[in-house]
Order: sequence, then C-alpha cells, then structure tokens
Amino acid sequence: MKCKVIKFNPNEINHKYICEIETDYDKLSEISQEVNLKKDGEETRSIILKLKNTIRANENMVGLSAPQIGFNKRIICINFNGDIRTLINPLITSREGWTLHRESCHSIPNKEFLIHRHTNISVTYTTPLGRIEIVSLIGLAAFIAQHQIEHLDGILLSDNGLEVDEMFNNASEEEQDEVIKMYLESLDLRAKEYNLAIEEDEDAKKLRDEAKFINAIENGDVKIEYVPWTQEEIDKYESSQEKEDLDK
Repeated sequence: MKCKVIKFNPNEINHKYICEIETDYDKLSEISQEVNLKKDGEETRSIILKLKNTIRANENMVGLSAPQIGFNKRIICINFNGDIRTLINPLITSREGWTLHRESCHSIPNKEFLIHRHTNISVTYTTPLGRIEIVSLIGLAAFIAQHQIEHLDGILLSDNGLEVDEMFNNASEEEQDEVIKMYLESLDLRAKEYNLAIEEDEDAKKLRDEAKFINAIENGDVKIEYVPWTQEEIDKYESSQEKEDLDK
C-alpha cells in the first residue's frame, strides 16, 4: 500500500472531536495498553473518531497514534490516499530491507530526524469490527506505520533518530557520512542492549515469541493442523461462554 497527503473538506470535519497534539515527553514515553474491544468498545470508538478528525484537520498529517492525543491505548490511524485506516493492537510480524528516512513528528515540532526504517513490513492488527487482518506495507506507508507503532511503545524520533539540524545540513558530504556512520554504529549497540532487556522481561519475551510465531505461519515454516472439536468439548465451551455472559 502507498500513502500520501490528502486535503479534506473542512465541512466534513466534526470539530468537536479534534484534539491537540501531545508534546510532553514523559507522557509520550509511556507504553500503551492493549485494547480489549469487548470491554473498551465505546472508548475505542471515541478515540478512533478523534484520531480521524484530528488527521482531517491537519493537511500534512498522514498518521496519528492514540498516545499523541492523550490516550494510552494501542490504536493508530494511517491515511491511505484519503482512506483513513484504523489499526488496533498492531504488531509488525515481518521486516525486509532498510534505508535512512528523513522524518518529522507533530509531537516534536520544528525538528527533523534521520531514522533507520525497514522498507517492507507486514503488520497484523485488529479492525474496529474485531477482525484480525494482515497488511503488507512498502515505502512511505511502511515508514508511517513504523513511526506510529513506535509511539505505542513509548519511543519517539528523538530516542532513536539522528537530529538533522542546520550544522548537519551545512556540513560537507564526507562529514555527513561520518556522522551517519557513527549513528548506525550506535544503533547496533542499542539493538544489543534492547535484546538483553527483552531476555530479562517475561512480557516482552512473550510478545517477541508471538511475533516470531505469526511470522513463521505467514512464511509457511509452521503449519497449523485443524483438529475438529468433539461434541463434549463444544458443549463445555458453550456452557462456559454462557456462564461468563451471565456473570457480566
């Protein structure tokens, strides 16, 4: 999928649901919570409406995350050629290729960064209707998705990016190459530290293993065999679901 900026008709925007963009680093550094559509359906719909209308109100905005408008939930919206898609609990399950991409962020106004990005990714996510889908993204769409998903993990451009300031822009090509080389070397070091932190965090290890499993299924390395339930298992399941509904 490709992505570009689309201008929206101001008359189509519900200004009641336009939010200010969060710029507080401490708040943006918090890890967002998983969305449970069964329990959080009404709140989720409200957040989605605010995300979409905030995007429509900003001509140069191609993506936005819930933390950027003050909600600590794993929801992002991306503008695909005027079609604003909502991705709930998005998880990058495969990555290919990489490049350095210049990016800015509405939560870090008036600054620009060079950031390491994968050029092709697959994202598994839940739709607002509760369906689990997988989308393959390339180029700009992939960059935007990576940017927004990082917001859900409390990661900003200023954490992993190389700030592009006037001094960098005015430097010679050789000087810029040297700065970029040091930046890429620092990423290798950060990756080692990140992997070590994951090994020491059970929840992070579980999330990483789930992503690897989904990716293995997509690539055909793992096959899931369908085993029909017995009537006894069906009766037991239906009974438990009925009891759960009655308890609520």
